[in-house]
Amino acid sequence: MTKKAKLGVSQAQYARTRRVTAPAISKHIKSGLLADALHSDGSIDADVADKLLAKGLAKRKGNVAAPNLATARRMKLAAQVALLLDQIEAKRDAYVTANPIAAVVRAHSLAVMPHLEHILTAAENAAGRPVTEAQTILREGVFTTLDALVDTYSAARAKASVSVSSAPPLDLSTMGETELAARKAETEAQLLQYQRAELRGEAVAIADVAAAFSRRIADTKQGFLSIPTSAAPEVSIATPAEARALVRSRLIGAVANLEGPGVTARELAEAVPS
Repeated sequence: MTKKAKLGVSQAQYARTRRVTAPAISKHIKSGLLADALHSDGSIDADVADKLLAKGLAKRKGNVAAPNLATARRMKLAAQVALLLDQIEAKRDAYVTANPIAAVVRAHSLAVMPHLEHILTAAENAAGRPVTEAQTILREGVFTTLDALVDTYSAARAKASVSVSSAPPLDLSTMGETELAARKAETEAQLLQYQRAELRGEAVAIADVAAAFSRRIADTKQGFLSIPTSAAPEVSIATPAEARALVRSRLIGAVANLEGPGVTARELAEAVPS
C-alpha cells in the first residue's frame, strides 16, 4: 500500500527549520495559536504558521515600547559614574596622605613619654628594697603607665572617629548624556590620581598604618613589662637617683620600638623624662 503524503510538514520538521524546539511548537498548538495552520492529518502549513506566530507573539508583547538608544546610553553612563563615585569614596575612606599620617604617628608616639614618669617614680620608691618588693613596686608603676596609655589612645581614637559631613550625593537621574560623560571623565581622572598617589607612596592605607603602629605599641609594651623582672635586682641595691637612671636606660630601649614615620629613636630617647 502506498503511504499517503502529508498535506504539510510535521511538527518536528517545522520546529527544526524554524530553529525552535518541538515542545515549543506543541505548546502553541495546544494553546490554539496555531490551530488555523493545522491540516486534517495533523501536519502544519508552514507559511500560515509563520504568520500566526508572528501575529501572536507581537500581541503578547502588548504595548511595551522598544528600547531607546539614547536613553540606554544615558542609563549606562549614569551606572558607570555611580560605580566610579563609589570607588572614589572607598579610596577616600581607606587612604590618607603620607605627610599628615606621619605627623599623627609622631604625636601618638610622643604622647607615651609623660606617662613614663610613673615607672621612674616607682624606681625611686623601689630603691634599696628587697628584690621581690622592688619588683612589685616597679610592676605597679608599669601597670599605671599602661592604663594611662589606654586612656590616651582611646581618647585619640574617639576624636579621630568623629564623622565629617560629606557633600550630598549627586542626582545622576537628572543629568543628560553630555553632563554624565563629563562627570565620568572627571571621576576617572580622580581615581587615576588616587592610584598614582598610591604608587608614589604619597597615599597610604589607614589599615596598614594602624596595624604597623599597633605592632610597635605591642613591642613597646613588652619592653615595659620586662623591666620589673630585669631591673629589680639592681634597683634593690641602688640609691633612688641610681635606680631612676637605671630604669630610664631600659625605658629608652623600650620606646625605641615606637620609631617610625615622623619620629626617630633619638627623638624618643630625648623625650623620656630625665
